[in-house]
Amino acid sequence: MIPPRMIAIAFISQLLSQSLALGQELPPVTGATMLAITEQVYFPYVGANAVIVRRTTLEPHDVIVVRAGRSTPKLLAEAVSQLGGIRALYGNTPAGDAIYRVTESSKVRQHEGYAVNWNSMLRAIRPSELAGFGVVRHVSIYLRDQQPQRSRLLRTSGRQR
Repeated sequence: MIPPRMIAIAFISQLLSQSLALGQELPPVTGATMLAITEQVYFPYVGANAVIVRRTTLEPHDVIVVRAGRSTPKLLAEAVSQLGGIRALYGNTPAGDAIYRVTESSKVRQHEGYAVNWNSMLRAIRPSELAGFGVVRHVSIYLRDQQPQRSRLLRTSGRQR
């Protein structure tokens, strides 16, 4: 059996080589985002199966924490999608510490195909140290930097009916 980390490395290498072969410019990346499964973390929201933790003092700055036994590709895809929205609103690097509840929707998310692999890797990988969370199962993913959408928010909030 091929270790999950090797599968992830091969997948990323393939994407990079395809992008370079097509002459596409690679999107900028601020840093890693961690997906982690844990039983020890205090969930500030009752009934939440996942939260997004943004922190300024520890790296990685963005950590998606999923309650043990609740990880599904749909939940992971939803969490990554919500993190993208949060980054678009508040910046790619957090200005302050914050915790956001991940809410599931019935929509199919763009990352759902990748999330199947992330979920498999999270279940197969051995727990190791993650700063601020202790020894947990976790994998790194890299997300494209989001462009601020503040101007769009200002435009829509100024509309009158």
